Amino acid sequence: MPRVQVDLTNVKDLAVLPSGQYRAQVTNAKVKTAKAGDSQVIEWELTVQDPAYQGRKLFMNHSLKETALWNLKRFVEAVGVSFDAAGFDTEGVLGKMLLLVVGQEPYQGRVVNRITDTLEAV
Repeated sequence: MPRVQVDLTNVKDLAVLPSGQYRAQVTNAKVKTAKAGDSQVIEWELTVQDPAYQGRKLFMNHSLKETALWNLKRFVEAVGVSFDAAGFDTEGVLGKMLLLVVGQEPYQGRVVNRITDTLEAV
C-alpha cells in the first residue's frame, strides 16, 4: 500500500455539539440491510443550519422493523412529507428542514452526540 504523506499532528477532533435544539436539513438517505440482516434501515445524513454550527453533519438511523416504525413516522411527519399505506419516497425527504433535539452520551470511551427527537421546523 502507498504511504500517505499528510501531517496530522495538529488536527483537532471535531467538537461535540452542546445539548440543545438545532435546525437541520436532510441531505442524504440510504436504505441498507441492518447489521443483523433481519430488516432494512434508513440511514439519514442531516446538516445543521444554525450559524454557529453551519454545515456540521449528524446521522440518524431508522429501522424498518414494525416495532420501530413509530420513530420513523415521527421523523417523516417532522419533515412534512406525506405517506400512505404504501410508504413514502425518501427522495421527497431530501432538502427538507426539521428541528433536531440533540444530546450527548458516552460511547467507546468518549462523548458523542445523539439525536433524541425530531420536531417540525418552525
